[in-house]
Amino acid sequence: MKKVFSIILVLIFALCLLSSCSNKAEESQSLDRFVYVEVLDNEGKPMIEKSKVGFFEGITAYDALKKACDEKKVQLKVSGFGNMIYVTSIGNLSEKDKGPMSGWIFMVNGDFPDRGIDQYKLNKEDVVVLKYTTGEEFGEGE
Repeated sequence: MKKVFSIILVLIFALCLLSSCSNKAEESQSLDRFVYVEVLDNEGKPMIEKSKVGFFEGITAYDALKKACDEKKVQLKVSGFGNMIYVTSIGNLSEKDKGPMSGWIFMVNGDFPDRGIDQYKLNKEDVVVLKYTTGEEFGEGE
């Protein structure tokens, strides 16, 4: 009886080890999944150079921006709440600092999304760029 019990114990231990190794492989695989964030001032100079941010299912452009700002110790201010977040300030640049139409816009993979930054769900390897605009790109500005 002791022999059977010992064998069962060894099998359980082996299964636990295999399970642990499998989880570590999945974790390391998820560590290889990123999105990228870059923040540019109104002259196109990087305030945050293109940075890798860990990807997870359901990550939004806002989640990625917040994580990049936290990691680089760059102050981020937003207004609104829930699914209506608006970026008001990054670093030392706030909306309306450079004219009545100035503020932050965002692009994903070079395109302007059709929804807010907190609503845009990212895919692996997407590139999020926040750019401070004076409004001139849109025919408005100083």
